[in-house]
Amino acid sequence: MSSSDWHEADRFLVGESWVGSQLESDLLELCEGFGIRWAGTDAERRAAGYIRGRMEANGLPAPRLEEFPLQTWDYALAMLAKERLAREMADVVRVG
Repeated sequence: MSSSDWHEADRFLVGESWVGSQLESDLLELCEGFGIRWAGTDAERRAAGYIRGRMEANGLPAPRLEEFPLQTWDYALAMLAKERLAREMADVVRVG
């Protein structure tokens, strides 16, 4: 392979990253082993710990988990809006 054959180098690196690694088993563990990983759940925390452990096992210096604020959607607000809309629609029907 010549030093300017970037296409061949890319094929080699991508192939090695899949074949010569634990990528497939990591994907299976993350996708099937932890179940649904909604933000803030125990499954998400366990998956994050797994990834940190894999980073550590691969020699990354001092991998760590960092907490951060997360704004989420509250279904109760949507239910209230739906009920209010239904009452307003009923008032329109009665007036009409």
